[in-house]
Amino acid sequence: MWKPGVIGASYSGGTGGGSGLITQYLGLSSNTSVNYGFNGLNNGYRGGNSWSPEPNTFWVYGGVGNPGGTSYGNANAKGNNGTGGLLMVFANSINNNGKITANGVGNGRTNAGGSSGGGSINIFYKNTFTNANENNITAAGGISVNNSKYGKAGNGGNGSVTIGSIETGSFVSK
Repeated sequence: MWKPGVIGASYSGGTGGGSGLITQYLGLSSNTSVNYGFNGLNNGYRGGNSWSPEPNTFWVYGGVGNPGGTSYGNANAKGNNGTGGLLMVFANSINNNGKITANGVGNGRTNAGGSSGGGSINIFYKNTFTNANENNITAAGGISVNNSKYGKAGNGGNGSVTIGSIETGSFVSK
């Protein structure tokens, strides 16, 4: 059974929890044995570790984090690295025609631990702010690949996007 991810910090998205294993579903045992993954560490640090009763298998992976969590049963079953980060922009005028992202990282494989959370984007401008597409500034959580037969890993939580004027010396949300 997987474990939940944890809170992020003001500089990083949260980490994903590690994955676990129910041995009966894999035909390893006629008895059900539930092996739990571990929570990720707070403040955008290491993803949760996982545990496999069968060494050198790829049935469980660590969660996504900085760095990704490891598997106690298989050193190669490490979770992906990365969480959503912190981006702060201070400018007189901003004209955004591209993408601005601080997205979390997906787990990238079935039977993996949870994905990491999105980060924080903070844009402060004095005169003007124009954005070609309102959907191109994101701090989305990572998306998990899931295998419904053996379990599901959680998606990372969304981070935050803050945009506002500082023309008067005080922040005014856009």
